Amino acid sequence: LSPLLLSEIPCDLDNLPKPGLFVGYTKESCVYSVLGDHYMQSLPDGAFIGFSRKNHVIKSKNVSILFVTFRGDKTEYFNKFLPEGKQLAFTIRHGEKALEKGMTQFLIGQCENTGTDKDTKKVILFARPSTCSKFVFCGECGCAKMIKYANGSMDLLLQLIHFDHLVEEEDYRRAFGKT
Repeated sequence: LSPLLLSEIPCDLDNLPKPGLFVGYTKESCVYSVLGDHYMQSLPDGAFIGFSRKNHVIKSKNVSILFVTFRGDKTEYFNKFLPEGKQLAFTIRHGEKALEKGMTQFLIGQCENTGTDKDTKKVILFARPSTCSKFVFCGECGCAKMIKYANGSMDLLLQLIHFDHLVEEEDYRRAFGKT
């Protein structure tokens, strides 16, 4: 069987995971959780969902999905929650390289408000403290601000729309040390 392209499949936005709960260790488990049990159970035997497992931002037919791992400064992406926790700084160290990556460009366009109406989609966030941790579903996020630096890197400040729900969940507090 050939892959079913995630970009052609709508996510079940009415039945997303509860913000603040662990979803799984892999991007596949996150994607399956937003496609919904009904869709996943209806797939024929041997069918699989096609998307790039290496990208930080992937898209379905109706939503963009951002994956954030807090790895410190070892990669071109340096991510951190801002002090109150309601925003996440998604730092892209090499702006020019990031511009070549279509979905990262999509996020930048959202921050610059350059996306066309048909490109304007919800962005949902899965985050984890390290590659050895499960992803936590953080709900919807929006770009609050973009800061460009002289060296070509940039910070995208993402507003966590479901922050109040996140802080109520033990999984979120355990994963990110929030009390």
